[in-house]
Amino acid sequence: MKTAYRLYSWRGLMKDQIDAIRIKSHSDARKLGPFVTEDKLPLIWVNWSKPNSTNRKKTKPYFRHYPKGNLVKKKNYLTIEEEHKEKRDFAESDIHKLCRTSLQSFLTNLIEKGESIIWSFLDKSISNFLISGNFLSEVETVETNYKYKTPFNIEYEFDIALLGRKMSKERIILGAIEIEKTHKFGFLKLLISKTLGFPLISVNVEDLELSDIDDNWCKKTVSETTNNSDDGLRRNYIYIHNFLYPVYTNIPDELRKDEKHQFLIFCITEQYDKLYENIKTIRKLLSFSENEILIQPFIINQNEPTSIKTSENEVSIAGSEWKNFNDKKYLRITLPVPKEKKGNIYLFHLVLARLLNAHYTSLVGYKYCKGINNHEPENPIWRPYSSETLIIPKNMSEPINSIIEYFNEYGII
Repeated sequence: MKTAYRLYSWRGLMKDQIDAIRIKSHSDARKLGPFVTEDKLPLIWVNWSKPNSTNRKKTKPYFRHYPKGNLVKKKNYLTIEEEHKEKRDFAESDIHKLCRTSLQSFLTNLIEKGESIIWSFLDKSISNFLISGNFLSEVETVETNYKYKTPFNIEYEFDIALLGRKMSKERIILGAIEIEKTHKFGFLKLLISKTLGFPLISVNVEDLELSDIDDNWCKKTVSETTNNSDDGLRRNYIYIHNFLYPVYTNIPDELRKDEKHQFLIFCITEQYDKLYENIKTIRKLLSFSENEILIQPFIINQNEPTSIKTSENEVSIAGSEWKNFNDKKYLRITLPVPKEKKGNIYLFHLVLARLLNAHYTSLVGYKYCKGINNHEPENPIWRPYSSETLIIPKNMSEPINSIIEYFNEYGII
């Protein structure tokens, strides 16, 4: 199949159709997926094939159905577990070990010196403005083989985790690095990418030799782009969850016209009250007052004109599926934009992102400044009046629990 639909794209459930040839790599497929047919059957993206003795031409990328064996539920859990086992087995290779220990030592040394690792990229499909950050912002320590709890009953191990201050009993995860033989597509890693509240660098060491691994390799590995690479190819991929675009997208002041922005959270009814309390707890733990980070429960009252007008604007931002999450009430959070990408306001955004991405079932709309009107509800990307400039997506959700429930129907999980 040449085309597929993206499940829970910025337009809502199955609204964006995508051509297989537009997807750049397996890593890109992880970011953009999951993919489904118009009849909602799950699909896998297949990359360009290499020429061989029988076929001297490359086969263009395409989508295919999952193997029939994956329709037996017991085998599906084993499929995911086997992929995880292969990762652990590979982790015992000499190259993988040396990469992991060298990167840990290199990053620890940079932290002690107070240095930065600046990353950046431009994704013109969602914004005309640079998306950038400092990979070491607020990082205090670097750990290897870091165990990460997932919503799908697998304790995943990141090769390297960048950790910040302790909040409650655990350190805040501020970044992670995965060392891979290739950037091959994997369903487990696709699911992981939907739960993140921090940048993740995926590093390809397929052609690496032991003699290549030194400080220079470490530096290139965490900072290489297509612009500074010797051959125009990058060996890393930076995953940024949609929810973190408001943190890292450099929207000009003349467009934002505000020091604060807003998140609109439509959480399922049975989780709503607990989520509300959790966000207030995070605010307290990071020493913010109620005025600094304003958390407003908003009731959708169909009998009150002001309520109707406000809710009509904000539900259109959250996405077309909002009624399936909560058609009675939602939370509006108004808080400072983390322009410097450091400090407690930066940490609040990352903790909130992980909370919503990994632990709650919700849709989240975004307003890049207070009180903005959604004058183009059919457009998933904010842009100024009478302008083709893309600012930032309106919807920040990739609801992992909904994705898991969806794939459970087909025995994929």
